[in-house]
Amino acid sequence: MKDIIANMAKRISATACLGLAVAVVLSSGSVAGEKKLVIGMAVREITNDFNRTIIEGGRKVVEENGGELVVTDGNADIRKHIDNISNLITKQVDGVIVQLGEPSQLVSVFEKAKAAGIPVSSTSVGQRTPGCITDVNGDEELSGMLLGRQLLNDLNAKGRVFMISVPGAPVLEKRLRVFRALLAGYENIWLSDVYPTQHSVTDTLNVMQNILTANPNKEDIAAVFVTYDLLASGAVQAIKNAGREKDIKVYSIDGDKIAFQMMFEEDNPFVATVSQDTYGVGVLAAQALMDVIHGKDPETIPAALYPDDTLLASNTNIKKAVEVARRKWGENCLEEWEIDEAELLDRYGEK
Repeated sequence: MKDIIANMAKRISATACLGLAVAVVLSSGSVAGEKKLVIGMAVREITNDFNRTIIEGGRKVVEENGGELVVTDGNADIRKHIDNISNLITKQVDGVIVQLGEPSQLVSVFEKAKAAGIPVSSTSVGQRTPGCITDVNGDEELSGMLLGRQLLNDLNAKGRVFMISVPGAPVLEKRLRVFRALLAGYENIWLSDVYPTQHSVTDTLNVMQNILTANPNKEDIAAVFVTYDLLASGAVQAIKNAGREKDIKVYSIDGDKIAFQMMFEEDNPFVATVSQDTYGVGVLAAQALMDVIHGKDPETIPAALYPDDTLLASNTNIKKAVEVARRKWGENCLEEWEIDEAELLDRYGEK
């Protein structure tokens, strides 16, 4: 990756010469200002708080360094996502942050960026891809373990558990792998195959409706694990539509606003999420990029970076769940969501 620095130096030198030439011929005689740093963030899709908070974390670091963050949205189309990355490289931005994608899909465009002397960091890809400085993630393994433990406690390690996820997504596969491994050792837990869905609440609602239809009895479904919060809202709606919210518990990961809103709603089947510091993910990805742009050897940056906060929030400890919500979404989040804290704590017998 040291050639990134060399190529960047050539680009900066060329830019400086061009700026000087322009300054000489300006009729106003003004001195050309320093070139503004432009960083691109290519996001496979922007559909939930997970995506948006990573963007805002990256924006904070870029703007603190006097730069501008330009964001592209692939609308869940990997071909459009890769085209967006390629276009940012063609426009010669100073660096690129890539949010989501699979390493096999991204390696060619990352190598293109490297050849152009443009440093790249990634988030939520699952591993560092050749041509990339680092990959930043929430702690997916810890998230899967915390959620699995909570489910086992809630069910007293007994019952039929269904899983819904988007196939092939590396981050979601990590969550599933740990969750499955934890539950596999319990003889009174039956674990389904993974029911496939897309990055769509409606698709997940339909998948859950099909599961409910095929399993009509109370004892058929004890719990459902959906691998991220926004999709879980589709499963929750299907369960509510079927009138089975008192019989089935729903679990997921991310700590999005919608997860806390569901958890705090009376008679909602959603019972637990793991809150990740997704804002911190964006901060770390942007900071790694800035460090390299300012001369740090990319070989000294760890291949994987993780923010610290990975916190379980469950309706079995609603006071702690409120604390976790405020830690991520601010002191006034309950008021913004029009949730009466006193009524919420009273409902769960907590003061």
